[in-house]
Amino acid sequence: MLADYERAIAGSGERILRTFEAEAAHRHAIERAEMATVTEGVRAKYQLQGWGMACGFIVAMSGIGGSIYLIATGHDAAGATVFSVDLGGMVAAFIYGRRSSAAPAASQPNVERAEESTRSSRRPSQ
Repeated sequence: MLADYERAIAGSGERILRTFEAEAAHRHAIERAEMATVTEGVRAKYQLQGWGMACGFIVAMSGIGGSIYLIATGHDAAGATVFSVDLGGMVAAFIYGRRSSAAPAASQPNVERAEESTRSSRRPSQ
């Protein structure tokens, strides 16, 4: 096929190949940039989750420490209330965290299926 182009216009076969090579290099550069963006996003997500867990731990330990202090100073009802609220908050956060981490996976569209449907719509109809 390239030979036919070469016969029609001298050097056209080589120009076509250079164009295809340049397009492939361009596509690879775009894919590398997308992958770097995705990787950075995942890294930021886990870093944010780590900070959230650390802050949650500090708040929970402050509540438990406060309840121990209240009980030790003779405020049994207040200490028990603070401890119960703190424990309830930790349990609620654990349950909510489990549910919310499972929900997005089910609601996210299948990227491969979307890409395949896009590719199939570009194919010439037969």
